[in-house]
Amino acid sequence: MKINWSLLENIGSLLTVKGLQYVLSFITFPYLVRVLHVDGFGELAFATGIIQYFLLVSNFGFDLSGPKSIARHDRGPKRGFYFTSIMGAKILILLLLTVIFGIALVVLSRWFAFNVLLYIAIYLNVIGTALFPIWFFQGIQKMRYITFVSIMGRIISVAGIFLFVKASNDIVWAAFFQSIAAVIAALCSWIIIYKEYPDVLIRIKWTHIKEAVKDSVPYFGSMVAINLYTTSTVVFLGLLTSDYIVGIYSAANRIIDAFRGGLSPIVDALYPFVNKAAKESKERAKEILSKAFIILCSGTFVLCIGILATAKWLVYYILGSSYEASVPVLQILSFLPLIVICSNIYGLFGMISFGHQKEFVTILVHSAILDLCIVFPLIYYMNAEGAALTMVLTEIYVLYRCVRFVNASDFRFL
Repeated sequence: MKINWSLLENIGSLLTVKGLQYVLSFITFPYLVRVLHVDGFGELAFATGIIQYFLLVSNFGFDLSGPKSIARHDRGPKRGFYFTSIMGAKILILLLLTVIFGIALVVLSRWFAFNVLLYIAIYLNVIGTALFPIWFFQGIQKMRYITFVSIMGRIISVAGIFLFVKASNDIVWAAFFQSIAAVIAALCSWIIIYKEYPDVLIRIKWTHIKEAVKDSVPYFGSMVAINLYTTSTVVFLGLLTSDYIVGIYSAANRIIDAFRGGLSPIVDALYPFVNKAAKESKERAKEILSKAFIILCSGTFVLCIGILATAKWLVYYILGSSYEASVPVLQILSFLPLIVICSNIYGLFGMISFGHQKEFVTILVHSAILDLCIVFPLIYYMNAEGAALTMVLTEIYVLYRCVRFVNASDFRFL
């Protein structure tokens, strides 16, 4: 079998970034949960959940449509057309969101008591993420650039956290230095683009930006649906319970996210690769999906067993004794990485790569409706454990629907 060195390089670059993020996260995360305490960490998690709505709209699904468009036109003038159109759309959306965000802060601060500076600090992440064209580097399969800029941002972020966050009342500094990593990465990435890829900066018409937005609508719909049963869970939990309960749930979920993050480099590198393969040869794409499913799911299953077996140990040593209530939450969430990687292979790689974006969005919308039906009663009766159970049940439903669709199609790969 021919070795695809470009794919291996991209996976290696992303694994380097994630490896560093693991090291830095396992240094800063236990530090923050202890310094901010359960209530402070819960307040930070709730505010981050609110700002995630702005982040969602600012991305507008371009993180999915962008790599696909660039990968299929990774050379020639069309590459610049897609880059400038998408970037122009993202900047316009960001400007509109920033105006809305400012007005909302002024109005709501008159009616509710909350930390305005905390929300401003977290919003910096929206700005940085919107201006960071990671989708472009994914599309051209040059992920080594992301390695460099991400490392720069993370190192400065970690240094700032340890220098300025000393007590629970330093929560704004904690939010600021977590957000500044995205801003630094965005600035560095634009320097690379100006030096290495100046040809992608071209003149376009207003209609081109409208077309870019239109092309990304199905992906945005899927992201909205996903957000309803992921990020919104924290928001619903905060509205129905307290900062303490949010802190208990969010701390356990962060541990799961850390393990899931180890899989994301492979997912990020495979996505444009499978898209390109699907365009060239359906049989080759199916072969890639089959091998990816067997390898990734086998490894993730072992990982999930490990999380379940060591949940108490993980909570005690990473979070501390004050987060003892996070143990059952972590146990409920322990198999989430396996469920999500399976649904990514069937949904993101399978359905979207073969042109079934609308059907995939439909599945996610139905899943979001299911989530809304069960999240409130489960949180009401079970608090943080209910939020975790909601997440798992919804992801299982997503996987079931994706598997059912793919197995009934002409691109069934298992």
